[in-house]
Formats: sequence, C-alpha cells, structure tokens
Amino acid sequence: MATLSEIKALLGEPRFNWPDPAPWIELEQELGIEFPADFREIVNAYGSIEINGQLYLKHPAGHLLHSLGRAIREDLEFWRATAPPARW
Repeated sequence: MATLSEIKALLGEPRFNWPDPAPWIELEQELGIEFPADFREIVNAYGSIEINGQLYLKHPAGHLLHSLGRAIREDLEFWRATAPPARW
C-alpha cells in the first residue's frame, strides 16, 4: 500500500484528520480482526472517500454517511442470507 505522503501527493492535503482511535478499536474488537496501520492512517486522514470511481475508502465512525462498520455488517448479513446451506 502507498504511504500517506504518497497519497497526499496524489490527492492533496487531507481535510478529515480523525484523531480518535475508538471507532477502529470498537470495530476491530467486534470483528476479531486488526486493520493494517497504513490503511487506518490514510482513512483517518481523508475519511470516507471515493477515488476515481474505482476505489472506495470508508471510515468506521458510526455517524458518517459511509461508515466502514455499517458496510461490513450489511455485507455480512447479505452473504449469510444468500449463502447455500452447509452440506457437512
């Protein structure tokens, strides 16, 4: 993944600059995973954004229109509802 300084060179200075790690910690605990530090750094800097209509970055803060946690929960719900029954 690109560094934050490389992303800044492409997109300009970020305006979101989220300082609180709580949404990341809560989502990681809920999912039992850890997001890469460089991903967190970039998303904390830029927030939920769409880049060139091809790359979508979402921040886990729940009050945002495009919340990472909400998107993951919706995707999990969809896949669980549409998955074929287990055959073992």
